[in-house]
Amino acid sequence: MGLIDSWITTLPKLEAYGFKASYFSVSMSLNPTLEIELQSDIDAFPLGRIDAILAENPASTPVNIVFTAIKNALKMYQSARIGPHSQLIVKIYVRLSPEVKVSFGKPAFN
Repeated sequence: MGLIDSWITTLPKLEAYGFKASYFSVSMSLNPTLEIELQSDIDAFPLGRIDAILAENPASTPVNIVFTAIKNALKMYQSARIGPHSQLIVKIYVRLSPEVKVSFGKPAFN
C-alpha cells in the first residue's frame, strides 16, 4: 500500500493549496484503489500559481501529477472557448497506475 500511502500523505498539502476533499474512498482487493475528489474555486489556480506550485515540488510525484493535469486541462479548457465555470474538480484514482481527472463544473452523470 506504499503508493496509496504516498497519496494519502499528500492530501494535507493539496488542501493547503486551496482544495477541499469532497469525497474519499478506499477499495480493498488484490489491487487496492484510493479514490479522492477535490474541489476548489477555479480562480484559485491561475497558470502562474500552478507553475509556482510545480516549481516548489520537484520531488513530489503526486503533486506534480495533479498540477500538471490541472495545467493541461486548463489550457485545453481555455482554448475551447466555452462558457465559464467557477468550480474546479479534481478526481484522483490511485491504483497500480494513478489516474487524475480534471473537470470544470459538475457533470450531470458520473
